[in-house]
Amino acid sequence: MFPAAAAAASPWWHLSSAARPTVLPAEAGKEGEITLTVANLGDDLAVGKATPEHPDGAPIVIADTLPAGLKLSAVEAIAGGTGLESRGPVLCQKAPLTCSFEGTLPPFDVIEVRIKVEILPGAESGERNQVSVSGGLAPAVSLSRPLALGPEPARFGVASYEVSPEEEGGGLDTQAGSHPFQLTTSFELNQTADAYSVALPKDLRFELPRGLLGNPRPFPPCEVTQFYLQSCPPGSAVGVAAVSVNEPGTLGVTSLALPVFELEPSPGEAARFGLLSEGIPVFFDVSAPGPGADELTIAIDNVTQATALLGATLTLWGVPGDARHDQSRGRDCLQEARESVEEHAPCRPLEEAQPPPLLTLPTACTGPLQASGEVDSWPGAGDFLPFATTVPLPALDGCNRLPFAPTIKSEPTSDAATSPTGLGFDLDFDDEGLLAPQGLAQSQAQRLSVTLPEGMSVNPSVAVGLRSCTPAQFGATSVDFAPTSGCPEESKIGSVTLESPLASQPLAGSIYLASQGENPFGSLLALYVVARNPTLGLLVKLAGKVELDQGTGQVSASFDELPQLPLSGLHLAFRSGPRSLLVSPPACGSAAIAADLTPRSNPVAVLQRTSTFAITAGPEGGPCPGAGAPPFHPDLRAGSLNPRAGAYSPFSIHLARKDSEAEISSFAATLPPGVAAKLAGVSSCPAAALAAAGAAAGVEEEEHPSCPASSEVGHSLIGVGVGGTLAYVPGRLYLAGPDDGSPLSIAAITPARPGPLDLGTILTRFALRIDPRTAQVSLDSTGSEPIPRILDGIPLHLRDIRLLLDRPGFTLNPTSCNPSTLTSTLTGSAPASPAVQVSAKATNRFQVGDCAKLGFKPKLALRLSGPTHRSAYPKLEATVIASKGNANLKKAAITLPSTELFDNAHIKAVCTRARFSAGRCPAASAVGHAEAWSPLLDKPLQGTIYLRASRHKLPDLAASLAGQIHLNLAARVDSIGGRIRASFGSIPDIPLARLRLALLGGKRGLFVNDTDLCAARPRAAVQLTAQNAKVRDTRPYVKTACPDRGKPAQKHRSARE
Repeated sequence: MFPAAAAAASPWWHLSSAARPTVLPAEAGKEGEITLTVANLGDDLAVGKATPEHPDGAPIVIADTLPAGLKLSAVEAIAGGTGLESRGPVLCQKAPLTCSFEGTLPPFDVIEVRIKVEILPGAESGERNQVSVSGGLAPAVSLSRPLALGPEPARFGVASYEVSPEEEGGGLDTQAGSHPFQLTTSFELNQTADAYSVALPKDLRFELPRGLLGNPRPFPPCEVTQFYLQSCPPGSAVGVAAVSVNEPGTLGVTSLALPVFELEPSPGEAARFGLLSEGIPVFFDVSAPGPGADELTIAIDNVTQATALLGATLTLWGVPGDARHDQSRGRDCLQEARESVEEHAPCRPLEEAQPPPLLTLPTACTGPLQASGEVDSWPGAGDFLPFATTVPLPALDGCNRLPFAPTIKSEPTSDAATSPTGLGFDLDFDDEGLLAPQGLAQSQAQRLSVTLPEGMSVNPSVAVGLRSCTPAQFGATSVDFAPTSGCPEESKIGSVTLESPLASQPLAGSIYLASQGENPFGSLLALYVVARNPTLGLLVKLAGKVELDQGTGQVSASFDELPQLPLSGLHLAFRSGPRSLLVSPPACGSAAIAADLTPRSNPVAVLQRTSTFAITAGPEGGPCPGAGAPPFHPDLRAGSLNPRAGAYSPFSIHLARKDSEAEISSFAATLPPGVAAKLAGVSSCPAAALAAAGAAAGVEEEEHPSCPASSEVGHSLIGVGVGGTLAYVPGRLYLAGPDDGSPLSIAAITPARPGPLDLGTILTRFALRIDPRTAQVSLDSTGSEPIPRILDGIPLHLRDIRLLLDRPGFTLNPTSCNPSTLTSTLTGSAPASPAVQVSAKATNRFQVGDCAKLGFKPKLALRLSGPTHRSAYPKLEATVIASKGNANLKKAAITLPSTELFDNAHIKAVCTRARFSAGRCPAASAVGHAEAWSPLLDKPLQGTIYLRASRHKLPDLAASLAGQIHLNLAARVDSIGGRIRASFGSIPDIPLARLRLALLGGKRGLFVNDTDLCAARPRAAVQLTAQNAKVRDTRPYVKTACPDRGKPAQKHRSARE
């Protein structure tokens, strides 16, 4: 117990040496002064002679050895600090240079020795002055200090600065995590020859070693009125200051031992101490302004100008209630120890059995402690000059004795699989030794690394409305809530609370998303944690690195430099709700969150902790996902924005799925018959440009598209994420070259930039397949690279795909108003097992209107070229010319004049259907040539007409047309009423401005003249049917090589609509 320990109280010495002026003149013959200050910083009287109470008392002897460059002129000494011989005479002699004191020196009183010296020729700067002190029942102490000589006087500043954690007896306390007997901080200003500081100091800042902890909570502060009336309660005393001042005309140069009390701190201060010197208050404002709230700064502002401050020694007690401090506790006890004649109350001990500690040493043993400070003067207010310790601080040891037993608890906010979820993470410490006077504090954690279970990943939905915090914004974050500085509110992704046994209130704040790439780790994701308490003036700022597994999306986060502020609890809460940060695991069952914690006391010893949680339901309130293939019933919606027949209109395709379904990896869409695209005037995006796009950052592709604008045909919008809110990223659609066996393709280029993230550029190719028989268009990505499931370690959870072909004048509606269907075939993968594939088909009804408003007035011209006599084989040409804006042709039945017969003997070969489809018909089956002009194409389609095998008596006429697209036209050949008829039963619903069919004559001709064509003008019978069901019947004359007989009187036309 502490009262028993008081029996071992003893004095000990604190020794310092300085020069006046601080820089002695270098010129020989000049004079200066060396001052030696011997302070009793122990907890008992220093006794300079033997007495019955102190039989071992011995004279206090101060010995000095001047450097060779100085000559002793005179020496005098003073004990007690007030008036010559205030505590009895100090006897000094020159040879050897010693001063002896046989009186008593209470704790915190000093003996000052003033040695007048003369500068000798050859004196050099840096020569050392040797001094020692012995006797008085205290261990002997020696000191060696260099002296500065120079032609210029010292400038304003600090000549010496020392910080010493001490155990009882004056030795250094190097036990990490311990509560030192006391912490002694001393400084001395640069002085002039007449014992004044070079300039009057205004403000002093002392930055104590990082990790040195203060706990002002248990001590009742002295009230303001009590402080000024010098009646502070003993329990508020926390130490003593020995202040060296020069008060000309009164005390002169003297040292004052003054009690230090805890006071009520002002807002923004962690603690405040104070003393009263000759009625003048001096406040020590304690704050922790650093980003870890673990670097204590003691500030003394607006130092009085009424006296000249020369220096001071501030001693703060490690355990202020320790009975060994009783005789120095407050004004009354200091007066009583000095047998003062001034009126004072009796000195009463506190008699606390377990007094709480005020100070705790750092828990790291990584090298010497560091301390520094800065000072400004009244003439140079605001111009702070830095200073460092002139005596190295010790390195701490004994870290192996420190406990380290934190616990964690962490779980998501949702227990449903594949659902948006937040995350709570609690790190707790039970640090009994921190608050126990004889205990050792638990080591603080230096590093924290947390790994989420596989399958729990970043939710792209978090990017909706999200911004990021730049390094400058993070750096500008202060302890005050300034609305115009710090990380923007839109970058907040969670909250944080820090609880410390040393802070009367928690620190609260936010977790922010750091800017991608522009963060301390150069990573895609990083965290900034800001916790503060403006009332206490405490601010903690942490940067956390986030690592994502590129294959699975597993998340790990680490904080490499946690604050040394001792924590009882660290509570992180990441955003939940529809824009949550995370996605829960995809399967039901137990999962574990793992944490690795590294103590400061032993950075190579990693403590592992886990926290388990359970997933008990499926997404969207459904049951747990099964072990097999997941459901897959995607929704499809498609159509023209302007559903008017024959009109150019943007065309949209919209695919969507639920979180409970398989994730889309590829899809194909077959457009309704008659939905066509105008390729004329549209360039193709080069392969090199597509490759550049796929390798580009999202922002680069967004600002400088790789493909030319002339190849752009539409836009895309991709929705990714989990839950009710998706992150949408826009893209562009381009016409491109060959892909997966098709001569044309659509390239979807999507800069993957959800919110502030840039995940690169997604390139998806859709082979543009056009059915040669129906001209029906299909977009097919199944033969290309699958749609990426994960980008830069973030699973996309692709939920919504929207394609819009909206290039002006590009997509054309059919001219048939018959209902039709858009069909999509999709492939998906199981969220829990991406290798498990599942397919689905989705359909959407499609129909346009206003077909009846479309006209139908095509023109047909027939010509028989060559010999006109009977038994000749003429060449037959048929040309259909459409009227602009009319319905497209659907059927055509052409009945030749009775003058023409079909000659089977001229059939050389017939192409099978299989060989025709494969484009490998024998040359002998070719019987003509065909050409088709369309406003949708840059050039006409051309090809050969073949005799193709038919299910009927005569072979079909089949034309294979090639160009930008491939188109097949087939006509059944039969006989009706003894006349040859060719019937095109299913012509694609696309605009053909002109269609020309030319059948060979002569030896390869199929038709033979039954009579002389010039005998009577031949006429054909033609029936043309439109896609909107309008019919046009005509009996046109067939042009021949016969002499012109003039215009016929009547063409015998009829039309049925």
